[in-house]
Amino acid sequence: MQAKPCVLIVEPILARVRRVQAELGDRAEVLAAANMSAAIQLAQGRKPFLVAVSLHQGVNHGLFVGKELRTHLGSEALITVYGRPAGKKVGQKGREKVARMYKVDSFVPADLTGPDIAAICWAHLKEAAREAARLDAGGRADDTSLHGDRSWSQILGNPEHRAALRGLDGGSAAAEVSPEDPGLVHLLKQPVSAGAFKRLMTAEIVRGKDLPEDGSMPSIGDILQTRVSAANLRRLVRGKKDGS
Repeated sequence: MQAKPCVLIVEPILARVRRVQAELGDRAEVLAAANMSAAIQLAQGRKPFLVAVSLHQGVNHGLFVGKELRTHLGSEALITVYGRPAGKKVGQKGREKVARMYKVDSFVPADLTGPDIAAICWAHLKEAAREAARLDAGGRADDTSLHGDRSWSQILGNPEHRAALRGLDGGSAAAEVSPEDPGLVHLLKQPVSAGAFKRLMTAEIVRGKDLPEDGSMPSIGDILQTRVSAANLRRLVRGKKDGS
């Protein structure tokens, strides 16, 4: 039987942890810790591939916990921190700055429920599987989804982790996260509301991309995943004019 990828959730709210374990349990080995000391102890024994840390902890904060776990896990672990910080809204540049400062790989500044956390974890695992497939095929990984300084080549350096991820991408390096992912089906079936829409927009299931700078026409998939920015809008309009 193929090994499952190991996921460590550092979350003080037990109900959220149980929901993540229930939704990911058949596809990943899910460990849980309520605080940093318990997380370090678990990480030293099991060496998880993915670590998801709540920003809101009883002591310290999730970014600090993520940084401490990095010292114990080394480069071959994917660490993400989620939770809405107090104060002003954190934009894309702020997320990248925070990730570099605390040596984590992504930061989702939003309040997430158990299904949301499960969806984020599953999206990270499938993305890692896609990048592992690209690397195994001799291709180059797409590092644009990472907020920090490290590359997928560093994160996926452990052969055991890559073996556990094999097949999660649906057999295609270009596969995307499907609506069958945990938490998403429930959310998509809810009545239209500002709250549901906000959760979908902040989940970062697919990270936005920039359009080509050389003027070449993007694919439909590129356009659908384009990051909203003035530069991308100019490139899109220029491309349409050139192709008309």
